[in-house]
Amino acid sequence: MKKYLLAALFACACSLTGCITIEYEEEQPVDNVVEGNGEVSPEAADVKEQIDVEIVPCVGSEWGGVGVLIKNGSPYTIGEMEVQVLFYDSEDNIIDTGSDGHDVVLPGSTVVSYMETPDEYARYDYKLNIDVEANGGYKNHAANIDIKTNAGENCVIIQFTNNAGVDIDEIEYAVVFYKGDKIVDVTNGIDVYDVPTGETIVEECSTWNVDYDRYEVYLNQAHTF
Repeated sequence: MKKYLLAALFACACSLTGCITIEYEEEQPVDNVVEGNGEVSPEAADVKEQIDVEIVPCVGSEWGGVGVLIKNGSPYTIGEMEVQVLFYDSEDNIIDTGSDGHDVVLPGSTVVSYMETPDEYARYDYKLNIDVEANGGYKNHAANIDIKTNAGENCVIIQFTNNAGVDIDEIEYAVVFYKGDKIVDVTNGIDVYDVPTGETIVEECSTWNVDYDRYEVYLNQAHTF
């Protein structure tokens, strides 16, 4: 009796939420179903295969470095993500590393990191670690942040308007600069704290000594904790 009641409740919950369901025989265990919401727990390895990592040298920056653009192509929000870039010499020895982390990366979104590089290196590679279910108390309101930009004098002016209906604890953004189809510079992640609901904040990102013809602003996160 209890078995049929649980099956009916599970089907009802999924019809309301549009969640992923699995078909099973009456005697098949359903240990991979998360209690309370009917969603199948994603395997980290499967999610990882749907993440695209692009590492691009900042060819127009006087500081050098590489930009790391990471796109979450999976249908899941990734609770925690860390990318480590490894730099090798001509004899294939690791001579330097850099790492950065991102929290609560939304499906379909791209987050950006900047890494310093050694003076000379032959190649680079990366390692990516994810924990889909980490930071369960965080919420990313990036979809409810309105962004307007314009090029100023030796700077880019960026306006963030909080339309989330809640005060945002932390916004992090990065700016990627292009010359033609090449990335020439990438900023470090820039943090803005305590943005009240309904408020617009204005940021100024310096473009001093950056030779570019267009730019893109990436909103890495807009979190409440």
